[in-house]
Amino acid sequence: LMQTACDAAVAQGRRVMVAAISGANPGAVGFHAALGFDHVGRMPRIGQKNGQQLDLILMQKMLTPR
Repeated sequence: LMQTACDAAVAQGRRVMVAAISGANPGAVGFHAALGFDHVGRMPRIGQKNGQQLDLILMQKMLTPR
C-alpha cells in the first residue's frame, strides 16, 4: 500500500513523501525506515494522548533524484 502511495505521488510530479509519526510508535518508525524514509526531525511534546505528552517524529523519502 505504501509503495502504491509513493508511485501515485511520483505520477503526480511530487518529489518527497513526508511521514509524521507518534514518538510512542517505534514500530511505525522502523516500518518507514525499512521503506527508505530518513529521520529529519522531532517535535518534542507536541501532542497528547491519554494524558501523556508525545513527540512527533518527522521522516521523509525523496521520490526523485536531485
